[in-house]
Amino acid sequence: MEIVAVYLEKPIKTYGMRAKEGLALLPVSCPADGLDGLCEALAESSTELGVELCAAPGGESGGAWRVCLPAERAPQLTELAARAGGEAGPGRAVSLLNLQGPHFGDRWGIASQALAALGKAGVEPCLVLGVTHTLQLVLPAEETGRALEEIKQLFSAPEGGRV
Repeated sequence: MEIVAVYLEKPIKTYGMRAKEGLALLPVSCPADGLDGLCEALAESSTELGVELCAAPGGESGGAWRVCLPAERAPQLTELAARAGGEAGPGRAVSLLNLQGPHFGDRWGIASQALAALGKAGVEPCLVLGVTHTLQLVLPAEETGRALEEIKQLFSAPEGGRV
């Protein structure tokens, strides 16, 4: 027997939705023996760099990370990666949409609904992250407006908590 979860609340209530524009998403690669140094440097510099999020798929050779930060800080990230023995590839202009709870971890199917809205808008996300009460969608900058229109049809936020 197969069980499929679908979330039926319409609109899906959130505590807030926030879109941040003017960001860049950069692939960062680093050899395995440089990962400690890169992680330490990122931790020390994340506030100064304005890092919005980091995603690391891992891998035996260090893998390719994705770092999302203000576009004007991309050169600093490139320098940081080089000091750790790695490199940052060219960035892509993106926006970051945060959808905040309540209780997303207890409400099955919410990510599916958000992705369906993006599909309806014809927008392919660059990166999707979900952590208990937050869903983060990294969207191509040029397609953010279309994506937000569909997301707003499906999700609601209290006054003042909306993009």
